[in-house]
Amino acid sequence: MAAPDLTTALRAGLNLMRRLPPRDVHQNLSGLTAMRPELTEEFLQRVDQPLQTRVCSETKRRYLLCDYNRDGDVYRSPWSNAYDPPLEDGFAPSAALRELEVAANEVFDAYREAYYEAHSNSVSSVYMWELGGGGSDVGFASCWLIKKGAYLESSASGGGWAAARVACEVSMASTRRSQLREHSNAAPVAPISLGAGLQGRAAQPLP
Repeated sequence: MAAPDLTTALRAGLNLMRRLPPRDVHQNLSGLTAMRPELTEEFLQRVDQPLQTRVCSETKRRYLLCDYNRDGDVYRSPWSNAYDPPLEDGFAPSAALRELEVAANEVFDAYREAYYEAHSNSVSSVYMWELGGGGSDVGFASCWLIKKGAYLESSASGGGWAAARVACEVSMASTRRSQLREHSNAAPVAPISLGAGLQGRAAQPLP
């Protein structure tokens, strides 16, 4: 039996991911990329993954991992502008845009501390990159991420949510994910884990 072409394989993989439990997305995505390594980049760009947290090795501040600070399989810290592990020729914003990115991260982090409890399991990140081919009329896009964990009175119960907004010159895309885990030691019932994701997109021409 001949192997399906790449388009068919990609469509089948994406359909499968939509039907599998959201809590297992990392494990399932790893399985898909192992079976079809030539589609790894396509799957990574198209499958919405729960936001993961990493600690910047230089500043010791936490940041979020997403497709917009990824170069291959390494990620750039918004606090130090360095890749972990180090990557010599990794993408980085221009000096002017990097200055704006630093300011945006400080402002958004202050917002997070004010509204989502500074000492709780919450973290935010902002990433920016240039659009177009360069020149004086080049534009830029940005991705604003925030993640909040919540733990209930029972130590075995908890949940969390994460939100991402990607803004460019004429459009904005928004993604939200939530998860709830419940396990009771007092009753002979199986653990419950619920997950959901929501995406939206809007476009409006600039005046």
